[in-house]
Amino acid sequence: MAILGQIQTVIVCVPGSGDPGTCPVGSVPTVTQAYLVEPTSATSLDLMAAPFDAATAGQFFTFALVSTLFVYLFSFGVGQVIKMIRHS
Repeated sequence: MAILGQIQTVIVCVPGSGDPGTCPVGSVPTVTQAYLVEPTSATSLDLMAAPFDAATAGQFFTFALVSTLFVYLFSFGVGQVIKMIRHS
């Protein structure tokens, strides 16, 4: 699997009281570990996070169902022909 980013130590603002430092009023800075995505990988992740399209999913489902039914019915027909040839 490709490496999309790396773990970095970052400073985030969380709700709390005390010296806000560079944070907005009502929050304080805290240090935490976060997984940061590389800018080159961000576009591929954005494409994967695209909203679910029910119409496209329906088309894939319909194609799979029709393909399965076609193979089943074709095989059934071939079996009937073979059965007819054997018993004649």
